[in-house]
Amino acid sequence: MNYGFEKVRFTGPVPSGRRIRGSMLLSALKPGPVTKLHLNVSVEVENQPRPALVADWIIGAIRR
Repeated sequence: MNYGFEKVRFTGPVPSGRRIRGSMLLSALKPGPVTKLHLNVSVEVENQPRPALVADWIIGAIRR
């Protein structure tokens, strides 16, 4: 289940033809009827010092 994004920041453009890399880091895990995973997401652009996108993503998983 996708709860959506929080704190989405576009910090720079992605020039045409550049290679990108996405990375995610689990920052929190909140158990309950629906376990919520909080992920720190970033999209890095080749040969650029700053990432093009930084966001917090919340995903839910129903426990069985």
